[in-house]
Amino acid sequence: MEKLKYTYGFLEGEVILSLDREVFTEEMAQEILNFHEDFGAFRDNEDDVLNACKKIAYTAFYVASTKSYNTEGVKREFAEELEGFPPLDGSVGITLNYVEGYEFDPFEFELYEE
Repeated sequence: MEKLKYTYGFLEGEVILSLDREVFTEEMAQEILNFHEDFGAFRDNEDDVLNACKKIAYTAFYVASTKSYNTEGVKREFAEELEGFPPLDGSVGITLNYVEGYEFDPFEFELYEE
């Protein structure tokens, strides 16, 4: 079992996946990438399993950030709402262990008049 840790920005967000390559195959990864082929930026590695994991991690981070979901909420979103993605409960060889999205803080905005 591989652990994959993705960070976004300067440690602003984090996604941790567990990957079992015996279950989550290259063919499964290619199906995900082909379904979401408009995301060419995720084909930056010769290993399509890692490319698919990067796409999954990015989407998990996006869901956590935009919907203020915790790890379980993101897992539920993948299982019930997101077309073209596998469930992240380990049943297909990939598990979402942790996700922390970026939280926008209204106190971080400052007005500068010119």
